[in-house]
Amino acid sequence: MDIDRSLTVLLIIKDRVPYTLRWMAYADKICFPFKILVADGGKDERVSEKLSKQANFPNANYKYIQYPYDQTYSYLYAKMADALSKVDTPFVAVTDDACFYIVNGLRRSIEFLYTHQDYSACGGNIGSFSIWPDNNDGQLNPAHGEEVHFFSNMYRYQQLTGETAGTRVASHFALFSPTYYDIHRIEQLGSCFNVLKEIDLKDIFLAELLTSLLTICAGKGRRLDDLYMLRQTKNRGSSAGDHRKKWGDEFDRMLLESWSDDFAKFEYAIASAIRDKDGISFDDARSQIKKGYRMHIAPSIVKLLLNQNAEVKQSV
Repeated sequence: MDIDRSLTVLLIIKDRVPYTLRWMAYADKICFPFKILVADGGKDERVSEKLSKQANFPNANYKYIQYPYDQTYSYLYAKMADALSKVDTPFVAVTDDACFYIVNGLRRSIEFLYTHQDYSACGGNIGSFSIWPDNNDGQLNPAHGEEVHFFSNMYRYQQLTGETAGTRVASHFALFSPTYYDIHRIEQLGSCFNVLKEIDLKDIFLAELLTSLLTICAGKGRRLDDLYMLRQTKNRGSSAGDHRKKWGDEFDRMLLESWSDDFAKFEYAIASAIRDKDGISFDDARSQIKKGYRMHIAPSIVKLLLNQNAEVKQSV
């Protein structure tokens, strides 16, 4: 078993030039041992100029692909589905240019998946870091700065070891921590993003939930104790932050015209996967999804309403 030849890291980028070049410099500096596939949905030519010349990062084994501009989520989903179809290793890990994988953590997760065929995803502890900008640089948490602060255990995580897809999905709903950055079996993750591309969800948070739940339907999920990744928090231009700014909090988004259609597609996709995996009726599977989603979203909605009620009382 050649661990280092069995994984491709899919790097998803879009017009964050300092972050992208920093990530590639990191991979080059440490002689990153795994394949890298860079899927660029941006239009800043500085990235293509730099990455199209392998001599700029001679110690990184990478392939660069320029995709059409990610002007909507539909383009993003199509880009990711296509990029995954080009991966020729049994395992894949997806990341962006504000996250840094730890080589030994990746190797341990690959070893685990090789020896546990009933698992569809495996990762480790994800730490975080924040950068203080230079004195003459007004950016919030930019790519480079005078001070770097590290933090541990960014996500709470529950081992998803239930024997049925339904029980694993219920556990994932109850204590959600995305499998997005974990190592996946390529055929399974490719299938997840093909479904996402087909149903074309408008809500990016439902999209993240969809791919994680489909992964857990396919098999068990494991999070090892090893340090696996360091992720920069509050970095500029994150998809989640942009989505919140545009469409609001959980309660706001549930009142959008597109929400009912999105949730119906989401519910159908997950219920179908549970039905096929567990051999139960579609109606029973759909009932599990509704119950699980209520459990997942209720704490956020209650918190929002309590805060709103407190604000009203203060204004009286």
